[in-house]
Amino acid sequence: MCSSDLVPHTVCVVDDGSRDGTLAWLDEWSTAGPRRHVIRRTKTLPGCRRGGATRDGMRWLLEHSPAERFVDLDADGAQPPEEIPGALAWLDAHPGTDVVVASKYAPGAVVSGRPLARRLGSRAYSFLLRAALGVDLRDWSNSFRTYRQIGRAHV
Repeated sequence: MCSSDLVPHTVCVVDDGSRDGTLAWLDEWSTAGPRRHVIRRTKTLPGCRRGGATRDGMRWLLEHSPAERFVDLDADGAQPPEEIPGALAWLDAHPGTDVVVASKYAPGAVVSGRPLARRLGSRAYSFLLRAALGVDLRDWSNSFRTYRQIGRAHV
């Protein structure tokens, strides 16, 4: 993900109190370059709290990064970071689009390593939000999104 063939980038990682050694690794990683930042959060409620983590990361990036594009990718391994260049290329090819949400349920997509209960819950959640909000977004719970500066400012 941080190879020299990518455009200059800033990486902001939001940690929600992981207890598996991730934070120690991130502390070392963040000192290796000036454009690496770690936000430490404390989880106070059950669940993943991913929405709050995303908002905190976006706020930090809006204040500290001049980047025109932003990628939000959960570190749960559901989407490989190798897909980032393709997502950015798609965003660049569609100049009228400010936010792109990947979908685990798009035609041709493959979902692996997710228990049936989690897949059903994700589909039900997306169905309910589509119905309630009237926005035809296929996968509301996906953790791989790309934004233009203007798009992320409204999330």
